[in-house]
Amino acid sequence: MTARFSYFVSTESQPRVRRAADAVTAIVGVLLLLWGVVGYDTVTPWEQALADVLTTLPSWASTILAMAYAVAL
Repeated sequence: MTARFSYFVSTESQPRVRRAADAVTAIVGVLLLLWGVVGYDTVTPWEQALADVLTTLPSWASTILAMAYAVAL
């Protein structure tokens, strides 16, 4: 009989239970999502300054940044 490889699941002999770390990860994710929803409308001075810089970039800089983004994907 050949052995089955399970990469992303526990072995068949271990019980299927959720770990405490899974629950903590889910709770932290929900809290970060709620924090993002609450802060969605507020724009800090730093964010406004960054937006101003990005809107005043010349067209060649936008092309270079778009190319760098595409290469990084």
